[in-house]
Amino acid sequence: EESYSCDYCTESCTSKTDHEIHLKIFQTVSKFSCEFCLKVFLSEEKLKKHKASHTKVLKCDVCSKVFKTAQNLYRHLRVHTGEKPYLCSHCGQGFIQLTQLQIHLRGHSGERPYHCGHCLKTFASKFIYKQHLYTHAIGQKQYICDVCGQSFNRQSNCRRHIQLHNDSKPYKCNDCGKAYSTKHALKMHKHHSPSATSCQNYGET
Repeated sequence: EESYSCDYCTESCTSKTDHEIHLKIFQTVSKFSCEFCLKVFLSEEKLKKHKASHTKVLKCDVCSKVFKTAQNLYRHLRVHTGEKPYLCSHCGQGFIQLTQLQIHLRGHSGERPYHCGHCLKTFASKFIYKQHLYTHAIGQKQYICDVCGQSFNRQSNCRRHIQLHNDSKPYKCNDCGKAYSTKHALKMHKHHSPSATSCQNYGET
């Protein structure tokens, strides 16, 4: 027995007449058609389910982070590749994003357009300014990192944190020569180093 298959769905008809009637159903509901592959569906719900198969997940191959646009994914990949296309004309430092360069340039010009109405501090970055305002709201952590906006309740903690951004490692082990950005990291090295008993002994003196 001859069978007539539908080009739009998985159903088939045993007669040509039934097949033509079946096709007319799809023609009358053509508003439920997929703009990607032009397939037609009987309901909006089925169309939405089908469209999901066309949706591309923009995922980073390195860290699996997902992005809504290809532009955001491309910008994110610079974190892994180390590419910094936006260079400062004053000092040559590179940045991943243009907004980062713009904030950096304010450091050269001295421009700090964001003013705190509570303590009269000024900021070059809107993000760091908002982080600062939050410290007034909670009544603590008054010391803000100018690089990333992280806040601290002690100035000494803030200074140690800033050293991480500057790649400064002033604390050096006298036994093996390794250097660390904080005194705590140096102490941990001396205490946990399995290959240098002298480091552990040095930490006890």
